[in-house]
Amino acid sequence: MILGLTIWPALFAFWNQGLRRVAIILGLLVPVALFFTSGLGPFVAVAVSCFVWLVASFRARLGAWLVAGGFALSTIAMPLLALNVSLVNRGLELCASVKFFSGAHRLAIWNFVATTIRERPLLGWGLDSARAIPYGKLPLASVPILSKDLNLTYPTLPTLPFSPALPLHPHNAGLQIILETGIVGTALFCLLLLFGTLRLTRQDNRSRVPFALASLATWLIVADVDVGVWQSWWLAAGIVTMMFHFISSCPPKHSKKTENI
Repeated sequence: MILGLTIWPALFAFWNQGLRRVAIILGLLVPVALFFTSGLGPFVAVAVSCFVWLVASFRARLGAWLVAGGFALSTIAMPLLALNVSLVNRGLELCASVKFFSGAHRLAIWNFVATTIRERPLLGWGLDSARAIPYGKLPLASVPILSKDLNLTYPTLPTLPFSPALPLHPHNAGLQIILETGIVGTALFCLLLLFGTLRLTRQDNRSRVPFALASLATWLIVADVDVGVWQSWWLAAGIVTMMFHFISSCPPKHSKKTENI
């Protein structure tokens, strides 16, 4: 996760020093390395972020809209998709066929969270309340608000019905933001994200913009599939990555002019 996040300021450092071929080669190697050494989430995050970098390299504002708009659309779509029991059951069957327990557990968690959102849709349950949501610590098979049509019993996933309905966080940033802050808070978050991404495109060092947007896209995508959006270590990782971006913006050595005394 951290590698996929911090690789972008490192690539920009090479790019900014005129070593663009090195940056491109490393940028191609990192997704391959993540595919073989990490989970699916970081690999997908970096792969999508490479596309964001490519778009932003030609049209910075389009890249900003792609990041902010993509997150907003996924946030709107997630509760609707997670409430579709037939769709969730198909996903569970697919996960069971390949013995992908973590994927199946996430689908069940998302269905539970989407069901819980309907109880307080406007203002949500409160910031960082995912740890204390009613029925969240119960086994999935014992949660009374889940649809009876949700199939949790598969021979290849024997522990799924006994897994907690919501362990710590929903493993999806969009669902967590809606669950805790409601429609109002989610709208404000998406507007703030759009404002921030558009501000990124106005900075003096325009060559840094695609790399900064790619870092932000990586952070959001990983938060959408793997971590809690408010977890302190993940927030700190984002802050450290921003610091790396500023450090990597130092001008190339050969551009410094010496003064005659």
